[in-house]
Amino acid sequence: MFQFYDDELHNLILVADKNLKEIIVYTSIYDFHPPVQYILNKFFLELFGLNEFWLSLPSVFFTLLTVIISGNLVYKITKSFSWSAASGIIMLLHPLVFLWGKSVRWYPFWTFLTLLSVYLFISLWNNDTKRKWLIKLTSLIIITAISLYTNYQTILLMIATILTALILDKKEQTWNRTKQTLIVVTGTLILFVPYITTFISHAKNFLVRKGIYDEYIGTSPVISGSYFLYSVLFGQSLFPWNCSFIIFFVTCLIALIGGIIFYFKERQENINEIDSIPNHKHFFLSNNLVKTVFYLTVILFVLSLLYSFLAGINISRGFMVLPILLIIISVSFGHHLFKKSKIKGKTNKTIYWASIFAVSILILWMIGSYNVITRKHLHKSGLIIPVNEITGIIKSYEKENRDNITVITTDFVLSYYLMKDTQLHILSPYSKELEILPGIKNETSLGDHNQIIFIRSYPGALTPLNTELNNYKDYLFGKGQIRSEPINIAYDSDYEFKDKFFPASGIEKWRYRIFMLTPKISWDVNFLKKISNFRVH
Repeated sequence: MFQFYDDELHNLILVADKNLKEIIVYTSIYDFHPPVQYILNKFFLELFGLNEFWLSLPSVFFTLLTVIISGNLVYKITKSFSWSAASGIIMLLHPLVFLWGKSVRWYPFWTFLTLLSVYLFISLWNNDTKRKWLIKLTSLIIITAISLYTNYQTILLMIATILTALILDKKEQTWNRTKQTLIVVTGTLILFVPYITTFISHAKNFLVRKGIYDEYIGTSPVISGSYFLYSVLFGQSLFPWNCSFIIFFVTCLIALIGGIIFYFKERQENINEIDSIPNHKHFFLSNNLVKTVFYLTVILFVLSLLYSFLAGINISRGFMVLPILLIIISVSFGHHLFKKSKIKGKTNKTIYWASIFAVSILILWMIGSYNVITRKHLHKSGLIIPVNEITGIIKSYEKENRDNITVITTDFVLSYYLMKDTQLHILSPYSKELEILPGIKNETSLGDHNQIIFIRSYPGALTPLNTELNNYKDYLFGKGQIRSEPINIAYDSDYEFKDKFFPASGIEKWRYRIFMLTPKISWDVNFLKKISNFRVH
């Protein structure tokens, strides 16, 4: 359940040997992320040490707080504890929340800050008490500023709140919400002024890096936008070319269309009947709280999609807040449908179709969450590396002949766990970097007659460096003799589909292949050592 992935390790390496001032200076020059996430990494690394479980615990805590705030919003809308509790369970089932809610990065913390900001904005817009208004306004400015120092995507949230306030005020012919929102945004930007020069530098770094990746990988805006949509809905733990997914997705789509048709049809047919019932609101968006959350969610979703489309990158992990907001709206709408059906005293066809849609989505999310727990599907997709399987195989080799084995891998996460869990010599582009982390050492030396365990892995984002990587592979297979049949791990059952439609990504049938090689005569130690100097990132 708790396993570092490459970005987490990069963050931990970055802060491991630096103090607070050095972290801010270094990230200001060489990075394009704001500093709070790195400062938090440094604090928790000093507090807990290099332990996956304890370093993930703060993120789990912030995820639970996010669910509590979201559940409270649902309760305010539905006035039902049962629906509020159901929304919390559904949120925790969502694969995107389940997968990244324990990440040793800024995703859960920023999601918590974002939901808290949304909650306070809604409270501020509906508050008449001047004293509490001032407290909420000040709190919002501080929280939004911290959020901006954590993740620059907070800018999208600020734009979404301004647009939402404008829409609501225009309908009611008042500008109170807009004025309050502009005060919050202005206050946030004032607190951000000390970092504005660095922000401009980060924007330039981002554009340079984007240009390099676009040149190598060539991800089209359509693919990145589609992937963003897909992963926000299904959490990157399912893939659209799976037959089971296609069946469920078609079912969901039909149910959604059916539900929308019947909802608006019955609303028109029965409007007079419903209006005759005292104190009953026949339309879902007649509730001001629902209306606010709905507009804010839709605007933020569109802005995020537009950003993903234009930037040509996937930002779904960062926007873990979107599925949570969508669930708040969906549960509230479900409650509205059941309440409407009960008042009318007959079975509502909309509920029938909505139930099919909801159950289908929940089944998909449960499959996705099951994939996260078992990790097997994620191994195939490359989201999670099968560390336990591979280290287990390497340890079995280690028992046979520890002093005469060198392991070669160009995989960052594997390099870390092999250096941590074995006492073999690990030859990797990351060996020197990883030794910065506490307790990680590469003690043994490389000999010219060593047996070499070569772990050949799908390069993923390293596709642009395939030529140089292939030089090492050609040397090993040319100068070495394979002792036994290679061990294959994480077969990709969707290989043919991916190879046909995404040939440039270098997909292979097996994501990992382990070869045991002995030299035909001897290894060129100096040539092999170049691997340690090979800059991958």
